[in-house]
Amino acid sequence: CNLLVATRDEHLVGAAIEELERLEHAWSRFRSDSELVALNQDPGEVVTVSPLLAEAVHRAVLAWERTDGWFDPTVIDSLEHAGYDAPFAPDGPPRGSLASCRPAATPRSFSVDLERCTVRRPAGVRLDLGGIGKGLAADRIATGLVDRGAQSACVSMGGDVRVAGIPPEGGWRI
Repeated sequence: CNLLVATRDEHLVGAAIEELERLEHAWSRFRSDSELVALNQDPGEVVTVSPLLAEAVHRAVLAWERTDGWFDPTVIDSLEHAGYDAPFAPDGPPRGSLASCRPAATPRSFSVDLERCTVRRPAGVRLDLGGIGKGLAADRIATGLVDRGAQSACVSMGGDVRVAGIPPEGGWRI
């Protein structure tokens, strides 16, 4: 992920970078030390996770419900089989075809307890939060910057853009 912060306040920049690191540690499937990787490797059906990961999984399940299954976080096995097993690099080798991607199980069989921070899912079913993670991270970082005192914030994370606060005179130039 790339984070663009336009401010001279080093405290705000540092807070945004720290938040991005926390979120990436919770949600990235490309970091071997992330919570999502640990969840995906855990053989149990009910797994205790951090509030950050519980929130992201909850939103992924809601997205599945609200899109009638068009968004499906269970396609990770198909994505990896097609060569999407590393972060995108513009100068990297071509990836395989996504034509054969299929969900592993419907998220209907998932439940997230936000109070207890547990995820219940069929044993062995893994998740990819890429379709939710960047947008949610952009939301959290932009609003966090305003909550910490920035008049306005515009965060762009790999195509997911979020603005918060009072827009600059003349609006945002994107």
